Amino acid sequence: MLAADWELRARRVGGPEGMKPGRQRMWFPKFSIAERLLYFCDESHIRQSDYVGVGGLAVRPERAAKMARDLAGIRAECRFSGTEVKWENCKKRRLNIHEAYANYLFDAIERGHIHLHVRLSPFKEYDHAASGDRRETDTISKSYYQLIVHRAGRYYAKSCRLLIRPDDGECTSYLPTMKEGMNSEIMLRYGVLYPPIADVAPCSSRTEPMLHLLDIVLGALTAARNGNVEDGKLAAPKLALARLILKRARIDDITGSDYVERRDFNLWNVVPKWKKGAIPTR
Repeated sequence: MLAADWELRARRVGGPEGMKPGRQRMWFPKFSIAERLLYFCDESHIRQSDYVGVGGLAVRPERAAKMARDLAGIRAECRFSGTEVKWENCKKRRLNIHEAYANYLFDAIERGHIHLHVRLSPFKEYDHAASGDRRETDTISKSYYQLIVHRAGRYYAKSCRLLIRPDDGECTSYLPTMKEGMNSEIMLRYGVLYPPIADVAPCSSRTEPMLHLLDIVLGALTAARNGNVEDGKLAAPKLALARLILKRARIDDITGSDYVERRDFNLWNVVPKWKKGAIPTR
């Protein structure tokens, strides 16, 4: 079970004896025993596509280290000599390693070693001008923000110090500056007593194998949401991989959403609040 599912222990400052009249009892988290939780984030999109996906993997640091060693073993078994195992480089000669990575991830989810969250949104329906000066880039950046607040924050903030690890790039370059805002919203919305996000540090997929796991599954599910599994636009290796992932994820309807309490694998299809031509309400 993830450490994030454990109950947060806290200590009471002061006590019934010696408390001054009218003084409120205050509760503070005991930081020394709060578990750390890594939250890896990535995106999958082609800006001409109808839907964009952002996703997150929640895993304890010690578990992530073991999984990285396991993935190195898979690379060796598959004789993969490339730098990155990603959705985009899924080709016939490499299909075996992509399938092995996908099966490894869903096996880990079933064992409770890792959680996966996927947020899919209709990219063309957004008013990108309302997102910020970078327009489409800021729309995707805010998708990361929403994923972190409403999945990582909702599920784990009361019991863990969150270490956010997005794939580095233009769309995540502003995320470190959003830490204070994300902490404030998590605390307000989910009744957290202290800032749960310890740091936001973009990392490179060239050196982080956990991002490879996320990229493969997120790419397949985003392609499925765009209708590419049915429309014949995917090459045979990607089509086979996407069908495997849909089967392992037990997704019958890619347009639906899981109930919000499900945290082991959560599929979240969103409706934009700021649509083209609408006046922003917040």
